[in-house]
Amino acid sequence: MSAPSGPDGGRSLPRRVLFWTHLGLGSLAGLVIGLLALTGATLVLQRPVMALVTPATARPDAPWLPVDELLSRARTARPGAGPTAITLDREGGTAWVALGRAGGVGLDGHTGELQGTRAPAVRAAFQKVEELHRWLLLSGDGREVGEAIVGAATLVFLFLGLTGPFLWLPRRWTATSVRRIALFGRGLRGRARDWNWHHVIGIWCLPVLLVLSGSGVVMAYRWANDAVFRLAGSPPPSPGRPATPKLEAPAEGAAPLPLQRVAELAMERVPAWRELTVRLDPAAGRRPGPVQVMVREQDARPRFAAVQLWADPFSGKLLREERYADLSTGRKIRVWLRFLHTGEALGWAGQLVAGIASLGAAVLVWTGLALALRRLARSWRARGALGSEVEPSAS
Repeated sequence: MSAPSGPDGGRSLPRRVLFWTHLGLGSLAGLVIGLLALTGATLVLQRPVMALVTPATARPDAPWLPVDELLSRARTARPGAGPTAITLDREGGTAWVALGRAGGVGLDGHTGELQGTRAPAVRAAFQKVEELHRWLLLSGDGREVGEAIVGAATLVFLFLGLTGPFLWLPRRWTATSVRRIALFGRGLRGRARDWNWHHVIGIWCLPVLLVLSGSGVVMAYRWANDAVFRLAGSPPPSPGRPATPKLEAPAEGAAPLPLQRVAELAMERVPAWRELTVRLDPAAGRRPGPVQVMVREQDARPRFAAVQLWADPFSGKLLREERYADLSTGRKIRVWLRFLHTGEALGWAGQLVAGIASLGAAVLVWTGLALALRRLARSWRARGALGSEVEPSAS
């Protein structure tokens, strides 16, 4: 969405084609790109904001309540909503019971007391922002439409990032030309200000925005995801949900064990756990499948690495254990891309940079659309002036 520095006639044909393609696609997808940028910058704040609004545990030295007891209290607090997961935060001493689209319930993991209304309300607000970021808040069959629109806008944004430098970089490298596109000018207004901001922010934010948009494309399109695996020399994953370990047929009349047994198994396998999530399947009914547990360790390397465990719900036997070191090269790269997209791969500093770059992308959308509208208005005025000159006088 960059504005040319001179008349189009002074540019080569390939450069003019590239400019108008850049301008047209940017104008078409600009509003969605701006929305993704603003929601992405908001989501960067989720962890620090949640840490501020989550009450400290009342009895930090007390033992944890059993997982089943915490789930029971969540069901009592929100009757009719089926839990989909429970996450234990060891450092905060809290438990979060996810209830699907119904939000969730925050509990003190040691006492089982509800955490009031602030933390769940803030978490629910961030969940809505995430749904807006991923599928434009559409539901049902419309979710696929929302995901398609978001994916297309992300792909366009990647194209804009790749083509922008060819339009921004000066044809003659002088101190003045470099200063115009690399430093904010003083006292600029209107088109000159928008042109300057578009170039400066675009140049300084470009590396981060290429990572954010490129990783977004990989998450949005299967062909891009498969390309990452093939380039890494790993077989692409099969379509659909990943295969889970097979269960042995339980004894006649056998009942599933308390989930606390599975949680204790995970704590034994990963003694230095800092966050433990037990995933639940509300539709499992009388024939539950393997129970999946995701565990994040303290001082893990890389910091986002997780241990995935699958356990037999009837015997408590460990069926499979998967650590970051066990992943194929393709899956490792894919996991890195997932957390580079949010900045979490590089800790709070990475998230801060991702958030600032996302805000920069929103400014790029604003200045780009402003430049496009000014160009369009100027063209209309020129055509109107030309028409008035050739219009015959009334007799």
